[in-house]
Amino acid sequence: MTSQNKTVYIIGPTFGFDKVVPSYGYTPYTDSSINFLTKEPDFVAWMGGVDISPDIYGEDMHQNTQSPNKQRDAREIELWHKYKHLPKWGICRGAQLLNCLNGGKLYQDVDNHAGRNHVVSDYKGRNVVVCSVHHQMMIPPSEGKILAWSHGVSTYRDRCYEGDAGPAKEPEVVFFPEDKALCFQAHPEFGPSSCTDYFFQLVKELY
Repeated sequence: MTSQNKTVYIIGPTFGFDKVVPSYGYTPYTDSSINFLTKEPDFVAWMGGVDISPDIYGEDMHQNTQSPNKQRDAREIELWHKYKHLPKWGICRGAQLLNCLNGGKLYQDVDNHAGRNHVVSDYKGRNVVVCSVHHQMMIPPSEGKILAWSHGVSTYRDRCYEGDAGPAKEPEVVFFPEDKALCFQAHPEFGPSSCTDYFFQLVKELY
């Protein structure tokens, strides 16, 4: 699938992602304009924001988990069902949501990821600098293919996994082939350019 003339529906707050995607050949639609699209979008994107409810993945709430917006959770889960057949992008919170809807869980509190850039390694041997603005991290199920990871960046403060040293490869990008869901924990809309370019390179490789 090429990006030429492809559309993407960006659900909820865009954080400027709608300003980024045209440079890579995609036409964005948002909640305020999606009704003007005369056919289904080619991609649907779930964006960042407050932590999702641990109820979604069957855990109690950690003391450092931000108060979830359950109304937003419910709406975005409903849209996941509606667009189940379409290719999906999850950015940060969106990545964590799609991961959990596909049977994964989250480390509810990790450090060294909020407000800093770091290097991730990937399945093709690339090393890429990405941004990092999260304090939770995906625990993918076996169906999720870990495409990129960081190494030993995190300290785990999650009581649900007390004493867990964490994975050797900390999941940064996960792909669910059956759900056609790309879960990207960094923010391509925030940069640096290496992060943004890498996200759209993965889109070309996977779809």
